[in-house]
Amino acid sequence: MLMVLDWIRWSKSLEKNSNEYLLVLDDLWTENQGDWLKLKGYLVGLGNRGNKIVVTTRSEGTAIAVGSNNPYMLKALSHENSWNLFERTVGKEQANHNDLVKIGKNIVKKCANVPLAIKVMGSLLHGQPVNKWQTIQQSRLTEIKNDGNDIIPILKLSYYHLFPPLKSCFTYSALFPKDFWIQKELLISLWMAHGYVEPLDEGQIIEEAAEEYFQILVRRCFFQDFQKWNGEILRFKMHDLMHDMAQQVSGKDIFIVDSGTMDLDKKTRHVYDSAPYDRTTGFITATRAKIRSYAQSGGHFGGVQFFVRALLENWRSVRVLDLSQLNITDLPNAIGELLHLRWLNLDGNEALKKLPESLTKLINLQALFVRRCYKLEELPEHFSELINLRTLYVPDEGNYRLRCMPLGMEKMACLTRLNQFRLGQRKSSMKGKVRIEDLRVPKNLRGSLEISISPDYKHSKEYGGGGGYLYNTKYLKSVSIQWPRKYEKERMGNDGDDDVLEYLQPHSNLKELAIKHYPRLTSPQWAREDGLATSLPNLVKICLEVCNGFGELPWLGKLQYLKTFKLYSLKNLEYIENKTRDTNINGSSDGAASSSMAVEIFFPSLENLELIHLQKLKGWWRGERLALFPRLSRVTIEYCPNLRSIPLGPAVETLSFWRSRIVEEDEEQKVVGGTSSNDCGNSGSDDPKIKEIKTSNLRFLKSLPMVAFQGLTKMTILWDDEVQSLSEVAEVFCGCSSSLRFLEVQGCNNLRCVSRGLQHLAALESLVLFFLPKLSFDEMQGEEGEDEEDDATGNGMPWRCLAQCLRSLELRSLDKVVELPRGMHYLTALQSLKIVDLPRLKDIPQWIACLPSLHSLEIRECKHLESLPEALGSLTSLEIS
Repeated sequence: MLMVLDWIRWSKSLEKNSNEYLLVLDDLWTENQGDWLKLKGYLVGLGNRGNKIVVTTRSEGTAIAVGSNNPYMLKALSHENSWNLFERTVGKEQANHNDLVKIGKNIVKKCANVPLAIKVMGSLLHGQPVNKWQTIQQSRLTEIKNDGNDIIPILKLSYYHLFPPLKSCFTYSALFPKDFWIQKELLISLWMAHGYVEPLDEGQIIEEAAEEYFQILVRRCFFQDFQKWNGEILRFKMHDLMHDMAQQVSGKDIFIVDSGTMDLDKKTRHVYDSAPYDRTTGFITATRAKIRSYAQSGGHFGGVQFFVRALLENWRSVRVLDLSQLNITDLPNAIGELLHLRWLNLDGNEALKKLPESLTKLINLQALFVRRCYKLEELPEHFSELINLRTLYVPDEGNYRLRCMPLGMEKMACLTRLNQFRLGQRKSSMKGKVRIEDLRVPKNLRGSLEISISPDYKHSKEYGGGGGYLYNTKYLKSVSIQWPRKYEKERMGNDGDDDVLEYLQPHSNLKELAIKHYPRLTSPQWAREDGLATSLPNLVKICLEVCNGFGELPWLGKLQYLKTFKLYSLKNLEYIENKTRDTNINGSSDGAASSSMAVEIFFPSLENLELIHLQKLKGWWRGERLALFPRLSRVTIEYCPNLRSIPLGPAVETLSFWRSRIVEEDEEQKVVGGTSSNDCGNSGSDDPKIKEIKTSNLRFLKSLPMVAFQGLTKMTILWDDEVQSLSEVAEVFCGCSSSLRFLEVQGCNNLRCVSRGLQHLAALESLVLFFLPKLSFDEMQGEEGEDEEDDATGNGMPWRCLAQCLRSLELRSLDKVVELPRGMHYLTALQSLKIVDLPRLKDIPQWIACLPSLHSLEIRECKHLESLPEALGSLTSLEIS
């Protein structure tokens, strides 16, 4: 309830907002009617009448306190659905085993049809032998009731069957407040800092074991609400009841400080400080507890330097210390006295310029985070003495003051996570040079690594004889090598740049490679000819950005697993491959790679292709060849003005063709993807089936085979100054007449007519006309005095053809529009109408009130609007400003 009140105090904008609001108070527990009346007092008067509040709770007392006469009681699952859920969780084959069915149904019965309890029990029994099922059945597992608290014994039963290290990992997760998004990587590093993780197999490193711990807890339903990227979990939440259970089993070990109390029990070991206001030093000095963890929610407050100093001087046993986002300007030397410290987070202290040299005394430190410390100039001179450091995150984008890494990185053999390695000259007061060969030592690096070469870095060949500085990093998934863009011209004569890139050949296991702002005119040996397919055969993503030395990119098509290919601002690139190749599209690629008759499939796995700011690019091959992209689904082409053809394949669904054009060398032969596009007859198997298009070139659309538009659902036309009427693409609209749902036309400065063409779009649901300075609707109002109702003349078009389908219409920044087209009164299905920035519009016609389905009308920035319809009774939402 306190959090809700804080939110309302903060959200003052509600008082000025004329819209209705829906406020959802989820999982409310207060049974004090006074608290509820206080909350209602804050809500009264916010917004308009008709506002709604939805309260969910597991307490009947709460429902009574909020004054609900007829609460909606959420029913439990049926017996059948409960058993089905148990089957899916435990495995259908195992659940229906003759010896287990009776036991399983008895266990499900005790779960009282509560989904969380069923999933937890199912995950506990998954893959277990009969005797384990019998043990669970015979345990003190009483049948739970509808009261949410009764589920805790079942959750505890699953917890008790974890092996001890996993129990510690799970209960520690309760350090974070309820409904908190927990970063997976951060939590794993905290587990390791406290020594909870033990390798499960001989030779397994601690990070691998921690990841396996996490996956076990996921399978056992201790975590939920996962947010993923490329299939990997980035962050998650704990169910409230799981959080309650974790706090129960941890006892007084974990304490969450809020604005209500700051008293710590002497048994407390782990503290999360979520107090929304100033933290006091008394809170620290008064406690007698031996605190092991201090985490907090961040926030600037007065006296932060005194607070930090008090914390460092009083909590000498701390292992985990979170000082992120506190606006710390100077980290006290006392940090070096925390000899047990293993995890330190200084992220987001933007004014912090340096770290004290005393930090290097923390020989047990495993993780250090200084990202978003944008003014940080250097790391301590003897930083390499932190020989147990496993994770180091330094400032990345936005920080140019940190010029180089500390000396002696070769000593830091435990390092497994490093977001960035910077090469540059150190300050004159510091001796020695940072060497690129320092990268050779931390061979267990994993995840992503960016190598940033500072403007003043000069490679010394005395260190570079062997090269292969990344060759041992077989666990790295992604490597980005970047030179400073603004110093590109100055470095054109620096031969050392060639050596740097040559010596940074990654391990063959690498999945993603990015090279940015490479100033030299030659590519490294390992990326020439067949080299890339041999040296980096497992690449799934390549990004080349501002690499003017790459005049061609030979034989990339041999990368069998490449899914994403991005090229940005390669000034000298004319063709991706400068050599012709023969490709047979009708053969089979079964097994005979060594045979001369084997069929070669071009880019067999490519799904996403981006070609941006390639001023000289003409096509894929020098000469006409058929481009095969069997899995290519997304193509983005921007600012490529000299293309002769573009690569398309049968699987393309999303196409963006922006500020680019196809140069027609022969007017009779327009080439797209290496094949003539004038043949619009029968659909071929290689024709794309596009679902979404964004283009600034309508002429380009006409160069595509018409069959490509048969499944098109969304089209966006942007900034095409050549088009004057949508009738120019009537053929395209005919091709997608039954599929196109959304059409936006924006920024076409010479577009005068939209009516001729739209009448073909029989399925159009949403139409946006935005910033069309020469568009007027005069051409829709009838010609030469003909009767508007005369269907034979075509008057009332295209609105009459859109009457049953168009649901949303937005008219924005149309300078010449004086009145709305009368044909709009045919739009019986229209539900939402937005009219924004029509400076010459004087009135809204009366027939607007007669549109039977219209429920939302928004009129803004129409400065000469004089009148509105007298009756708008059917509307549920009206906004005028």
